[in-house]
Amino acid sequence: MQRCSRPISLAMAILLLGGCNPTQGGSSGSIKTYKNQRFGFESIYPGTWRSTPPPSNLDGQTFYHPHNPDIQISVWAGYQVSPPPTVRDAIPKEDRPTSNENFTTRQGLNGDLTVEIGTQTSTINLTLMANNISYHFKGRSPSSSFADYYRLFYDVASQYQIEER
Repeated sequence: MQRCSRPISLAMAILLLGGCNPTQGGSSGSIKTYKNQRFGFESIYPGTWRSTPPPSNLDGQTFYHPHNPDIQISVWAGYQVSPPPTVRDAIPKEDRPTSNENFTTRQGLNGDLTVEIGTQTSTINLTLMANNISYHFKGRSPSSSFADYYRLFYDVASQYQIEER
């Protein structure tokens, strides 16, 4: 199993975000940190990006590019729910979800990173599991500009942090 791990410092994140042109996240170079008190996680995002109203259950937040709302970073978490043993046992082993854990965050957490290239929209998704909670990151953009945002999305995903509980 191959693991992808690219530690990145806060200074490097500032440089990366600062080097973005206006179509890639704003030109101010500032970063902000979103902290989720309910599930105890945090994620950085470009300081010029705007946020959507938070969901009523306070499970996460979505941020979008100020000039193109189709370019987004979403972070959220939820309690891990497993099917009852009788239901789980009825699912053939080859059809049961598996954990790939092909990615390591800067904090040292292992997770499953996937990239989905669509005809209209493409995404990079990270799922981390800890303390019976499923933590998520999604970077999303039109497929035509996904290559311009992949590095930003990857670097933000690598900085996803979970509090020790």
